[in-house]
Amino acid sequence: MLALLLVGGIAVLNAYLMAEKAPNPLALVYNGEMVATPSPNAPDAAQPAAFQQPLASSPQIPLNQVETEHLLFMREEEKMARDVYQRLFQRWGVSVFASITRSEQRHVDAVGRQIQRYGVPDPMNPDIPGQFKDPRLADLYKKLIARGDRSIESALRVGGVIEETDIRDLDNAIAQTRQPEIVRVYTLIQRGSFNHLRAFVHGLELRGVAYAPSILDSQRVKQILQQPMDTGFFGRNSAAPTAP
Repeated sequence: MLALLLVGGIAVLNAYLMAEKAPNPLALVYNGEMVATPSPNAPDAAQPAAFQQPLASSPQIPLNQVETEHLLFMREEEKMARDVYQRLFQRWGVSVFASITRSEQRHVDAVGRQIQRYGVPDPMNPDIPGQFKDPRLADLYKKLIARGDRSIESALRVGGVIEETDIRDLDNAIAQTRQPEIVRVYTLIQRGSFNHLRAFVHGLELRGVAYAPSILDSQRVKQILQQPMDTGFFGRNSAAPTAP
């Protein structure tokens, strides 16, 4: 069942990549504005206090196969998001990609602590940007980078589809675990993904581009976008993103 869910999710994302129209050449011209970035005074290491809670010495319930597969997949899916955003920041120099790269690193680390806690072999050993144990994620990374390299507009759309996919996959993972600590971590990561989606959509809106959901139900996306930024994830002054 998990394999079917993951394959289905990747198929949807691949369909998005195939269906998106070529970007308008004018979209290549941009002013490098900051989008939903944290306060310049906020430390990069700032993170939700709940992420900093010490882990219990040993889990009470061993992981089953489905929980293990989800944990391994989420570790690399968060890594894929981090690697894509890092690459897109290098390509376009837009600050939203740098700030969200830092956030994704915290997500990667949070899942990594659970992997360590449960004694699961880490698929990120070693951690090499753009390389993944899961071949589906390796393929998606290449496709997303190719799409994001076309224009800043396409790059922001790539960010949106990554976050929609992450939210959907976290929904599935939360629904299929009996581990309260893992539920807590997945829920915190998902709150961060809500913020990221809002930031990317805001970046498109600044360019006069409407965002069309491609993974989640449009009503779910609308509900997420109507909520304010969760300042516990982006810093005190990021609730109302503005362009300079």
